[in-house]
Amino acid sequence: MAGSKLPAELVSVYLSLPWEDKTLWDRYSLEMPAENAVTYLHILVANLIPQGHYSLAKHLLYKALTFPSEPAQEAWLYANLYQIAADQQQPLLCREYCEKVLATGHLSQWAKNTISDLPPYS
Repeated sequence: MAGSKLPAELVSVYLSLPWEDKTLWDRYSLEMPAENAVTYLHILVANLIPQGHYSLAKHLLYKALTFPSEPAQEAWLYANLYQIAADQQQPLLCREYCEKVLATGHLSQWAKNTISDLPPYS
């Protein structure tokens, strides 16, 4: 939390995390813009995923989905969940997240192309 202005609705989320996750949050959120809780978490997760911090990233994405947001923001959150599933080689979850992206009405072409590249159901 040091160095960034945390949206008020995220204080309890931060405080509920184990110490190790708080350390990661602090490390990857330094001086981040914070226009709202969903955007804040989305940016934080975008910093966590490339570093392989999938468990915390996934937890925060699911938390972000509990806050009111625009369908476009929801699409990006599901696209990030897809990325985690892809990195962990979970094609069924990849398909599920792409279908959730499609349901938002945003990033539709990306989701359709991604689904067509996935292996067929086993």
